[in-house]
Amino acid sequence: MERRRLTISTPSKARFNMTLNEDLVRAVREHTDNLSDYVEKLLISAVEEERRRKAEDERHWAEVCDSWNEFHAKQGNFADEHNRHLLPDGYIP
Repeated sequence: MERRRLTISTPSKARFNMTLNEDLVRAVREHTDNLSDYVEKLLISAVEEERRRKAEDERHWAEVCDSWNEFHAKQGNFADEHNRHLLPDGYIP
């Protein structure tokens, strides 16, 4: 499956106020002096992972549907023999 990289459409930046745990910010500052860039990279990574997870989930459920449809084509409706009395007269599955 092709992994799409998140691209930033414009090079401009916008200011946002964020409230972060002070201890966490102190810990991050031990690794970088550019908190904004660090958070931006983490957000890009998080968005990419969510997109990947969503695509994988959609692929999984498409496979489940295909499998169920294949079963239905071969076997008919599940439990038909138990609910024929509920079907309209003349119904042919």
